[in-house]
Order: sequence, then structure tokens, then C-alpha cells
Amino acid sequence: MSLVRKTTVLCCLAVALLAPPAAQADPVLRCGRKQVARRRIAMTRHLNGAGNVFGGWLMAQMDQAASGVAVRRAGGRCVTAALDSMTFKKPVRNGDELSIYTKLEKVGKSSMTLFVEAFRRDRAGGKAEKVTEGRFTYVAVDKHGRPRPVDEGKVASTVRRVVRPPQRLFGALAKALGGKRRRTSDAPPAEQHLRLRTNVQASGLDIAGWLLSEMDLAAGTTARQRAGDSVTIGVTGMSFTKPIEKNDEISIYSKLEKVGRSSMRIRVEAWRRPRTGDAQEKVTEGTFTFVAVDKQGQKRVIDAQ
Repeated sequence: MSLVRKTTVLCCLAVALLAPPAAQADPVLRCGRKQVARRRIAMTRHLNGAGNVFGGWLMAQMDQAASGVAVRRAGGRCVTAALDSMTFKKPVRNGDELSIYTKLEKVGKSSMTLFVEAFRRDRAGGKAEKVTEGRFTYVAVDKHGRPRPVDEGKVASTVRRVVRPPQRLFGALAKALGGKRRRTSDAPPAEQHLRLRTNVQASGLDIAGWLLSEMDLAAGTTARQRAGDSVTIGVTGMSFTKPIEKNDEISIYSKLEKVGRSSMRIRVEAWRRPRTGDAQEKVTEGTFTFVAVDKQGQKRVIDAQ
């Protein structure tokens, strides 16, 4: 065997031996690999007044699917840090099959970026249609909730192990993502309207998705009060800047910023009050866009006021 060929074989063996065990065992965890991560059937309880699924429920499914991949890749606890803006291109209706695909795009020192796509298909058959897409960023954390290297949680075996879901959600961790942490006041702006106050019931990997769903419901209340039946068609990028724990009091505020011919832009903020404290802390904020629809689900003109 020639020296060049021997060198090539040795290099290939070295790469195989040094590759992360999780990536060897599961091709889904390799960067650039796209694969279905979740399938759900849209049910009546997921529908809004127009007969389509809530945008918040859809975002929650996407977050939960992507977070599962992130936890497996990091070999331990991960938290949702941010998501890019999203546009909803197709409605998902009662009985539709929803398929969510994830692709691990980038792995940093302690963060991971996943590209997530959602497709709908009529249960009776037919061609799958893309509903929306977005990029979700996750940060690997240790048992104290501090950022840790992604590869630190890996085990030296290819045997899949059970990973306990995180009990806290830390948002856009400035140190991990390279940005500056924005200071927040201890009270929401006075001009915004309280739309929802509840205690966190979700835990672990479900917290971020639960919060997105609740924010969409709060924005939808504002949209319906202004224009009647309406559907979510988009949301701006969001970052999670404070931890959330189960049983925290969450207050969600909304403000109607702009009304167009058939669309509305609504600003939404989520604030938390710890179980053991009195001061409120802003968790995240985002702008939701809704379109007024008629009984057939077609876009309509918003009545002037």
C-alpha cells in the first residue's frame, strides 16, 4: 500500500474515532442533515375562530421538535434563546397532518442553530404544502443553568440515554451569543393592555413553546376586538432574556400598533413575577401580524373606526 493511501486511511480512522458519539449514532444530529422530527394531527382544540390552527400552537410544536434535537446533540440540558421572524404561508385546518422537519445548521461553543420547517397535508392525501419556516437558537446549560460547551455533555458511548428536561428556561444568554444584555425596567409600559395573567403550568422543554402559544392567544384577543375573526400571518424575531420557572406568574401585555386595510400589527410583551419576589421582569417581546378574514377564511377589509 502506498504512503499516500496509508495516510488517507489513517486520517479517515482518526476522524471516525474523534467524531462525537451522538453524531455517529444518530445522523439527525449532523450539521446539514434534514429529517422529520415530529408529526401531529391538528384537532378541534387547536383551532381559532376562523377554523385554522392558532399560530402559537404551531410555533410551540416547532420549538418542541427542535429542542429535542438540541438536547440530543448537546447530550444534556438546553434552553431556547431566540427565534427568527416567521411568516405563515398556508393555513392548517382541522384534521390536517402536520410534519415538522429540522436541520442542524450550526454548532458553536455553547449554542446551536436549527432550521425548522412545517408542512401540512390533508389526511385524505394530496401534496404536502409548506406552512412556515424559522431558525431557532438553543444554548446548552449545566445543572446550575449556566452556559456550557456543547460537547461537554456527551457520553463516550453510542447507547442512547434518557435526558432529563430542563426545569428553567434561560433566554438569549448574552455571554453565549456574543451580544449585550439589555436592561429592563420593573414594570410594563402603561399604554399596553394586560391580556393574560396566569401561572406557568408547563415545564422543561415545553416552557418556550407554551409561552409562544400564550402570547399568540393574547395578541389574537386584541386582533378580534378590533376586527373580528382574524388569523396570525407572521411574527418578528424574539429573544428570551429572563429565566422562567414552573409556577411563576406570567403577565402578557399587548398593544395595537398599526391597522392597515386588512392587517393589524400588535406588539406583545411577556413579564414574569417569581414565586418568591414582587418585582416583574420582562421575559420577551415580539410583534405579531394578523389578517382579518371572513367566514370562508378569505382576507377581508377591516371596518374603519
